[in-house]
Amino acid sequence: MVVKRRDNEYREPDELMIPSKNGYIVIPTNTIRQPVSVPDGDRRGQWRAYQAKNILQFTLMLAGMIGLLAYVGFAIAGMVGLLAISVAGGIGFIVMSNTGIERLLKARYIRAIGEGEGYALYGMVNKLSDEAGLEKAPRLFLDRRPTINAYTVEDRNRSAIVLSESLLTSLNAREIRGVLAHEIAHLKNNDIGIMLFSDQVRRLTGLMAIAGQILLVLYLPLMLLNQVTIPLTLMLVLIAAPSVSLLFQIAISRNREFKADLDAVVLSGDAAGLASALNKINVQNSFWQRLYAPYATTVPELLRTHPNTTDRIERLQTIQKERDLNLSW
Repeated sequence: MVVKRRDNEYREPDELMIPSKNGYIVIPTNTIRQPVSVPDGDRRGQWRAYQAKNILQFTLMLAGMIGLLAYVGFAIAGMVGLLAISVAGGIGFIVMSNTGIERLLKARYIRAIGEGEGYALYGMVNKLSDEAGLEKAPRLFLDRRPTINAYTVEDRNRSAIVLSESLLTSLNAREIRGVLAHEIAHLKNNDIGIMLFSDQVRRLTGLMAIAGQILLVLYLPLMLLNQVTIPLTLMLVLIAAPSVSLLFQIAISRNREFKADLDAVVLSGDAAGLASALNKINVQNSFWQRLYAPYATTVPELLRTHPNTTDRIERLQTIQKERDLNLSW
């Protein structure tokens, strides 16, 4: 009897060969993808709750950020101010959206990974990109700095995933695949564009708030003489607007990371692989922090651009247990 492998079945390569500054890094892949057990009954409620909560939070935060900018701009310059904000923001967004890859290529610590050199990685990326429905798979780059990290860069026509050398030597193939799925989920959700847009909104909010604060100082003598009255609410908003807008941007960043985790599970069909990768990354980063900054204080959750790693791992473990990962959502 001849057994044929299904077209959509993932088969681990025997090894990964990654270019480095000293030649190649060869990573044995003795860990294969584990089959996922199907839970009894329909336990999709938690998964749907995660997705619905994530979408609601993102919508409210982005609307609040835009609303704050609109209020400040209209209060200072009326409709003319809103028009100027729209034009300036649009120009800034276009410029920033088309320079990310170029800035990346100019960095001395970045090296492109050719398809011949990183054939196993590109095999993973191509398959995950097809699952995500991307028109073009991203290119891969190697970050030779001594940090364990992975991030995504995108412009209008190109996209790239950057993997650090430490990450490739620390994770096994299953965990690397989970990380790649997370980064491709960012591309699928257009998270790079969302974060660029939120950054432009934050910058414009700060500029308009500073302009309003300068006007308040200029009008201060007239206010003392009771010749001009400025609402107290407007003064408080102008003072607090830059900080509030920054908090909105940070919260949106955390939201998109959680969303990428959820979509990475759908793309890879393996929540445990990504959870294991996050655990290793967290352990190594904690070690280096204790070594080089033993007295550094913990950053409050409100100021984190990424969610707490422990929370991300717990959520992925819950998904692994309660959801049939072979379903396509």
